[in-house]
Amino acid sequence: TTVELRLALSHRRNSRCAAYAPRLPFETTEEWFVGLESATGARRFHSVVKVPMGAALQRGEEGGVYTVKLTLDASLEPGIMQLRARACCLSYVGADVSVPVELRV
Repeated sequence: TTVELRLALSHRRNSRCAAYAPRLPFETTEEWFVGLESATGARRFHSVVKVPMGAALQRGEEGGVYTVKLTLDASLEPGIMQLRARACCLSYVGADVSVPVELRV
């Protein structure tokens, strides 16, 4: 099963983004990973991919919009899965985000 996520990321310099790089005295290129994890209890990732930063669908002063495809186990039980889509930034502290996702299998 392939899931496509559209990800809108704000740049660090955007005032609404409270991210910072505590060990770097200069701006660094953002690097993101996106994963689908279980919404219940233990954090178990079903799929993780690196976001191709050069492949933005839209890019502006505020940030960029990216599309990533994640592959899930084909032997999933039919029904509705409660998951969380989590975007983790390797470059800045405080930039990570997660949102609930319902997946119909």
